[in-house]
Amino acid sequence: MARFLIPPDGRPESGHIILGPEESRHALRVLRLRVGHSVQLLDARGLSYAGIVVDSDDGRLHVELSGQPAMNGASQTLPVDAAIALVRTDAMEWIVEKLCELGVERILPVVTDRCVVRPSDDHRRDAKLERWRKLALQSCKQCGRPSPPVIDPLRKWRDLLPLLSGYGQVLLPTLARPGEPLASAIRRPLSGGAQRRLYMIGPEGDFTPVEVDEACAAGALPVTLGPLTLRAETAALAVAAAYRAFWDVL
Repeated sequence: MARFLIPPDGRPESGHIILGPEESRHALRVLRLRVGHSVQLLDARGLSYAGIVVDSDDGRLHVELSGQPAMNGASQTLPVDAAIALVRTDAMEWIVEKLCELGVERILPVVTDRCVVRPSDDHRRDAKLERWRKLALQSCKQCGRPSPPVIDPLRKWRDLLPLLSGYGQVLLPTLARPGEPLASAIRRPLSGGAQRRLYMIGPEGDFTPVEVDEACAAGALPVTLGPLTLRAETAALAVAAAYRAFWDVL
């Protein structure tokens, strides 16, 4: 059954939802939905609604809701954010999709010293951000998540460091210095009263020693992901999956 996100101005209590222009185009042109087809609608509160397409003559998909809403089993996100150094286009897009599926709440793209990919102007940066956000929406529909992660505009490394103080835990997977095993690090109690966690993933070639020193001085804890050298996109997924797997014991 096709899934769609209820637009911000949608009112499920009215029993009738009109999908936004982009969602409607996808439903009508790609999925070829027609009057009488069943759909599932998800809202930002984690509720799931069954519905029937009742009209599309104006180019917008009109859905009549049926029955009572149910709690969406895929609605739980993690109070975990991920700062991801910019990597090649296909890898970065894959990271966005998978972190969305695993429940990361916020993605903070960052340019570090060893980043090979560096958007040259505001137009290119804005285009990348728009693409990432669109991919996150598509991933939400695939996995059943009711709302996408927040994806920040691209920022410089020095602009990221002041944000670390707002987290109760900041993990820094790196090969540049010895680190605590990830499995024990994520079980550490939070510090400073903050309830959110952040992990930071470097580019191909890792963070520089200077960046590691700066992050540690700002409160980051170096961690190891094991004896093998992982690609940046693999490391990003591994940490998110570890948080997902261990969440019940945190």
